[in-house]
Amino acid sequence: MSHRAVVGRLDTQLRGAPFCPAARSYSLFMLQRTLDVWRTIGPADRERIRDALRNTGWEDVLDYAPRHRLGKRRFRLVLEPG
Repeated sequence: MSHRAVVGRLDTQLRGAPFCPAARSYSLFMLQRTLDVWRTIGPADRERIRDALRNTGWEDVLDYAPRHRLGKRRFRLVLEPG
């Protein structure tokens, strides 16, 4: 099995300038962990958090639903069975 740290690119802007960072598997794993916690938070707390993060760019991130789930086996990131 080959190992790929970069799984794609993201076309976005940073302070109005084009910015194309790499989407890395570890970053996606850490985002998944963040979203796992986010989904355990009650509606009132979620609304307070959304208010605090409004206009930061995190609005779309909090609504993101990954197509695949990552896991760790023997210190490597792997796709979990679906």
